[in-house]
Amino acid sequence: MKNTFCTFLVLAGIVLLPSCNKQAPEPADGEGGRYRVTVKLGNMTKAAGITDNDPATESRINTVQLLAFAGDDIDAYVSGTTSQMSIRCSTGEIDIWAVVNCPTDLSEVLTKQEMQQMASKLSDNSLSSFVMTGHAKINVPYRNSVAIDVDRRVARVVIRRVISRISSSAVALKKLDFTLDEIYVSNVVRENYLCDTLKTYTDDMWYNKLGYHSDASEKDAAVDALTFETISGVNLKNDGEYDVPHYFYVYPNYTEPLLDEEGNEVHGGAWSPRQTKLVLKTTLGGKPYYYPLTLKDGEGNPLIIENNCSYEIKEVVITRRGSENEDKPVASAVEELEISVKPWKVVDLGDGGTVEI
Repeated sequence: MKNTFCTFLVLAGIVLLPSCNKQAPEPADGEGGRYRVTVKLGNMTKAAGITDNDPATESRINTVQLLAFAGDDIDAYVSGTTSQMSIRCSTGEIDIWAVVNCPTDLSEVLTKQEMQQMASKLSDNSLSSFVMTGHAKINVPYRNSVAIDVDRRVARVVIRRVISRISSSAVALKKLDFTLDEIYVSNVVRENYLCDTLKTYTDDMWYNKLGYHSDASEKDAAVDALTFETISGVNLKNDGEYDVPHYFYVYPNYTEPLLDEEGNEVHGGAWSPRQTKLVLKTTLGGKPYYYPLTLKDGEGNPLIIENNCSYEIKEVVITRRGSENEDKPVASAVEELEISVKPWKVVDLGDGGTVEI
């Protein structure tokens, strides 16, 4: 998806750059060799496909920082929260960057590379304020408004429905109490570049390594709000169903699968960088069981988690007892990849969005 400032709607993903200098009197165009580029922020609405149950206003623009670069060097900077802004630039080719909802003050940035590779933490995002970036190159003087597409730095993982269909032949299992207690994402990258993509990660850049950590020393409330939800014991006994969508937000993860000597994927064990997983925690007969789901395409190949993409599981069908390990899948699933163009670039997982485990 692309969010829009200005002329385009946030859902369409456009940003127009107009006037923002509130000082009076404003220098005339061309004075000091600088010209005004105007910006107007458009009406913002929620991203398409979001239900009323979703707590996130995913396209909200709360703050904007505009940085203009001549080559790699900073030429102009302005920030604001209103729908009317302006930035005065030197003549020639200028690259204007819009950085939205970023808590870091960028007013002292000197070069484009410095800005692009500044650290951005997952905790800089919240359900009502996602960090977004985008840019456009123009030649100044430029008489029209400028449209800048902005992308969210996060990716989204969605699960819409959970169904229990334990085989009727497993009579003993079907008689046991069966509840869904938690849904969360594990092996989450918690830090990346602000405007670039980091593809290798140090150990301190991970959250929920191999599973959810409730230890206070491991917890980060801001990250938990994006990656973890308690379901409060939803009953799945006797072919129960749970159809409340849940949305989780993570940073890109380019980690390749960990393989053993025979080429098989390794799960659990000692920590090492891993792929991001969606995990369902259940209780069956008073004992916890897990259903970790690796995000894969239709050929069973692990997916790279990219920013501004929504990875969606329409339903999970549980057919057997789960795993005792949060990182070890119950069984491999044949998953199908489908991409459609929407405000979020949506990636459906499973057979038409259905994953059977």
